[in-house]
Amino acid sequence: MKQVIQSLFEKNLLTESQKNTLISIESGEIFSLHYELRFILFVGLSIFSSGIGILVYQNIDSIGHQAIMISILFSTFGIVYFVYKRTPPFKASEKAEINEAFEYLLLLSSVLFGILAGYVQYVYGIFGSYYYLITLLPAIYYFLIAYRFDHKGVLSLAIAALASTIGVSFKPTQFWVNNFDNHTELIVPAILFSLSLMIAAYYFKKTSFKAHFMPIYFYFGIILLLFSTNSGLLCFEYKFLWFLLVIASCGISFLYAKQNKLFLFFLLSIFFGYFGVTYVIYLLSNQFENDFMLFFYYCIFSSIGIIVLIFRHKTILK
Repeated sequence: MKQVIQSLFEKNLLTESQKNTLISIESGEIFSLHYELRFILFVGLSIFSSGIGILVYQNIDSIGHQAIMISILFSTFGIVYFVYKRTPPFKASEKAEINEAFEYLLLLSSVLFGILAGYVQYVYGIFGSYYYLITLLPAIYYFLIAYRFDHKGVLSLAIAALASTIGVSFKPTQFWVNNFDNHTELIVPAILFSLSLMIAAYYFKKTSFKAHFMPIYFYFGIILLLFSTNSGLLCFEYKFLWFLLVIASCGISFLYAKQNKLFLFFLLSIFFGYFGVTYVIYLLSNQFENDFMLFFYYCIFSSIGIIVLIFRHKTILK
C-alpha cells in the first residue's frame, strides 16, 4: 500500500501532506474514532432524555407543570438557536456540512418538542378530540429542522410522525397486529401515503432540491407500500387484484435495487414477493386433493430458490 501511495505522489496526484497522512493511517499511527464518538453521543443523548423524564416524574408535585413546560420550551428552541448561529446558511441544492455534535443536539431538540406537544395535550387537552394534531405539529417542526439543517435523522422522525396522523406506526414486529389486521380501513390510506412519499422522492431527485433526501423518502415509501399491499392481500377480497399490487410493489423495490445496486431493497422485494406468492399458492392448494403435499413440496423448492437468489444477488444487481 505504501508503494501505491508513493507512486501517486510521484505522479503529482498527492501532495506531500496528503502522502504523509495516508502513510500514517496505513501504518496505524492515525486511526478513526468516528463510530465510537457517534456511539458515545447517541448513548449520551439517550441517558440525558431518560434522566430528564425520571427527574420530572419523581418531582412533578414540587416543580409544577408550567415550570416543566417552560423549561422544555426554552431547551427546545435554545438548542435550535445555538446550532443556527454556528452553521452555514440554507442551500436548496447542496448538503450542508455541520458538526456531528450539532446533529445530536438537533435530534435532542426534536425529541423535546415531541415531548412538549404530548405533555401539553396531557395536562391541558388543548387539541381536544383532534388527536392527529399531537403528531402533525411535531411532524411540521421536524420537517423544518430537517430541511434547514440537512438532518436525515430528524427527517425520518418527520415522516414517521406524519404517518402517525393517519394511524400508521412503523413497528415491524407488531405492524399487522396493531395496524392493518385490526384496522383494515388504514390499508388504502397507507398505500396512498407510501405512493406520495415515493413521488416526493422522485420530485426531489428531478429538481435537485435536497436530492440527498431521496433515499429516505423512498425507503419509508417502499416499506409501507410492501406492508400495506400484502396486508390488503390478507384482509380483503379480490385476491387477484391485491396479488398484482404486491407483485407491482415488489417490482418497484427490485428496479430501485438494481438501479442503485442496493441489496436491502433487493431483499425486501424477495421477502415480500415470496410472502405474497406463498399465500396465493396456499389458497390454491386448498382447492385440490393432497393439498398438504403440494404445499409442502412448494415450500421446499421455493426456499432453495430464495437461497440461490440471495447468494447470486451480486450477479443479479449488475
